[in-house]
Amino acid sequence: IDTTAPTAVGFATTNGGGTPRTLEANDNFTLTYSEAVAPTSIIPGWNGVTVQNVVVRADDNAGAGGNDTLTVYDAANAALLPLGTIDLGLSTYVGGDRTFGLPGAAILSTITMSGSSLTIKLGTANLGTTTSTGSANVQWTPATGVTDTALNNTSTAPYSVTHSNGDF
Repeated sequence: IDTTAPTAVGFATTNGGGTPRTLEANDNFTLTYSEAVAPTSIIPGWNGVTVQNVVVRADDNAGAGGNDTLTVYDAANAALLPLGTIDLGLSTYVGGDRTFGLPGAAILSTITMSGSSLTIKLGTANLGTTTSTGSANVQWTPATGVTDTALNNTSTAPYSVTHSNGDF
């Protein structure tokens, strides 16, 4: 009987947009768990094989003295998916909150699954600005709600990576 909760074990970025250290369409980030998770615990009805549209919000937290963060919502931008929050380690990524891949955008944000990893690809951004910034330490704090196939809820212990966001 599996009684072990999945944990966060990896975070990586890929620059698909062309400008290093800038959040833009076609950039990717990958969240990796210690074991495969149930796709239906992330998006109801998802089989984990198909590409799903999502919306990614980049929140400018500089005014509150915090780092910019990323969160992932469903395709309608109505429900927060239980993937947690990615703290980008700096407050200079966005000047004002930005949303990537809203319905009707030229490029939609997507999520794909491969084994124990989820890759989120940024779509076209709405209003706001992005800036090139330096490398920083990223921290992914998973949320409760994602389960493995034995229905063990994900641990919310943070996963930190040194200088991992330089590839955006």
